[in-house]
Amino acid sequence: MTKDKMDADNGRDSGKEEKKKNPEAESRSKLKMRQRVALWTGIPMTMLAGLLVGYMIGIGLESVFHTENNILLAVSVMFGVAAGFKLVFEQIKKLE
Repeated sequence: MTKDKMDADNGRDSGKEEKKKNPEAESRSKLKMRQRVALWTGIPMTMLAGLLVGYMIGIGLESVFHTENNILLAVSVMFGVAAGFKLVFEQIKKLE
């Protein structure tokens, strides 16, 4: 290869010697990135779902037992939030 040809290619050979990426490895890295994005966008939804389920159960218990200080509502919301955290941690462990 002549010097003029190399200068025209900015010091690179005509592409024959460039390393090609493994398409399977690239596909796996893209899949892993998509899984991480899905996990991080799903975390708020999981937490919100736990909170809402706990709230609905608490409202139902309050209407059945007619308590005055809403203690059943507070306890069920706390259980819902705890369940949401548990699900989030399980999802994170599953991804790793």
